[in-house]
Amino acid sequence: MISFLALPNDPLGLEPGVRYLFDDSIAADFLKNDLAKDWRREEFDRFGAVFDHLREVTASDARSMRILIIRCGGIGDLLFLTPALAALLERYPEVEFTLCAFERYRPIIAHPKLDRLQWLDYPPKMDDVNAFDAVVPLEGVVETQHDRPAIALFAEAMGITDLPATTKPLFRVPSEGLLAAQQEFPKAPSVKFYGIGLRAGHDARTWPFEYCEQAAKLLLDRDPTCIVFLFGERDKFPGIEGLEHPRVVWLPAADLNLKETLAVLGLMDGWIGPDSGLTHAAGALGIPGVGIFGAFQWQTRLPEGSSIRGLNGYAPCAPCHHLARSSRWVKGAPCEKANCCIALAAIKPDRVVGLLLKQIKDGTGDRSERLYAMESLFGPVARRGDVHPELERAEEFHLGNWGAGAATIEEAQFLHALVLMLKPMYCLETGTETGWTAAHIGAALERNGKGHLVTLEIDPGRAEEARQHLAAEDLSHRVNVLEVPALEYLNEAKDPPRMSIDFALLDTHIPLRLAELHALTPHLAPGAVVCIHDTNPAHPMRDGVNLLDDLRAVPGFTVLHLPSPRGLTVMQWEGNDKDEGLRTTDTAA
Repeated sequence: MISFLALPNDPLGLEPGVRYLFDDSIAADFLKNDLAKDWRREEFDRFGAVFDHLREVTASDARSMRILIIRCGGIGDLLFLTPALAALLERYPEVEFTLCAFERYRPIIAHPKLDRLQWLDYPPKMDDVNAFDAVVPLEGVVETQHDRPAIALFAEAMGITDLPATTKPLFRVPSEGLLAAQQEFPKAPSVKFYGIGLRAGHDARTWPFEYCEQAAKLLLDRDPTCIVFLFGERDKFPGIEGLEHPRVVWLPAADLNLKETLAVLGLMDGWIGPDSGLTHAAGALGIPGVGIFGAFQWQTRLPEGSSIRGLNGYAPCAPCHHLARSSRWVKGAPCEKANCCIALAAIKPDRVVGLLLKQIKDGTGDRSERLYAMESLFGPVARRGDVHPELERAEEFHLGNWGAGAATIEEAQFLHALVLMLKPMYCLETGTETGWTAAHIGAALERNGKGHLVTLEIDPGRAEEARQHLAAEDLSHRVNVLEVPALEYLNEAKDPPRMSIDFALLDTHIPLRLAELHALTPHLAPGAVVCIHDTNPAHPMRDGVNLLDDLRAVPGFTVLHLPSPRGLTVMQWEGNDKDEGLRTTDTAA
């Protein structure tokens, strides 16, 4: 680490007369701009392994400790760092942890497990650094080690050696951001959105521009209804400025901040991109895609189980150990003459597009992964007011107005997101109570612009209260409240007709749930999704019934269990179409 004293004429806009702390690599770049003639290397005794000491201190001593973690890398590096940060926050609840990184990358840390993490903008002022009890510099952790997974390297650098090999980055798009993106770019259920990332942080990891153009045209030709989104500023890509098409959308970084860009990314059905932050974010969201890694080993850059398939190209100089922070080609190497990485140039657009479309057709990264992603996208909701615009009064109504038996805010928002994704026509709910989950489902149907919900409640007082709540949210035209027992309705129902229910939520008396599921099955459309509440075996509301084990034994369904406090199990009906459905059986998100 190197400290700089900012000069009055500093071209970088640093506060004059203040000493800053820089990573060695960035410091070298700053020196080229004649940042400071007064600079020196700082050796801090606190730099290095501080977590051995942390394990030895008492809880009372740790309560006052402040630890600064410095990592100024890009989006992908911060994503790889998130599992280790979450583990630290969980293991040392008494310690105050602060991450020092570029402020523009702060949306990457938007996850409930990281809410306690403090933030300090990079570069840090020396006075701020000196206020901490320990400093952990993470520069050079992954730049010089290309043979091991980045997530594991970051974890081990902070004394964490027991992260599972399948650990994924923690990342969510806040619900209001995702909904705003859906409003900006609406689409019909049959239309697919494909995203193409135009560049990585450095030329050595960037696919040739003309290949991006060819890939976009191939997607447009092979899928006549799709929309192709190009993630990159138009004026910086002279090789593809001629790609004008009514089904091509440019997303210039100048018009969208990172938070907005990530929200649009969350809408994609498929992704093509280089080894970049957006590609790793797409993988964290469960979007099927192809990562173009060229001469860099994708096996160490993509977490196990990622929805992104990595591709390497052949080159006599691969694997490349090109300095990550340099865009200059290695002198005398083949890339210097070609002005691009020849391993990247060996990965042709038709190969990439073919692999992407095959992934989507096979369901790779689809449904089960997207359901997994939704748990991260929409919950848990930790801050008041982080609710969907259609239900601005939801926080205020919850529990007090909707009843103690209502689903949690996190569960209701997950159901809302699931209906937005599935776009069902016919929905059924058993156990309306006062309309809390019915309102979330109805709001999603309203945003979809289609679909209807029938919800069943045997208590006339609760049914009337539900109708009032739904009317207040202007959802009465989407939701019909019936006062009838669930089993009676399912055994006699003719509307909707058999084999037509696309989505259902079972939330009545727990001992009746299994019987309701069996009665519901003949009415399910192929690929229908059924959500069952109160399935956590440890929750006191289970009424002595181990419902989760019973559900796992029901034939014809694929099971996804979300371990919320009360438990929410998502089941997809495969009995009529074995080629459709969730690909991961009994998965805990």
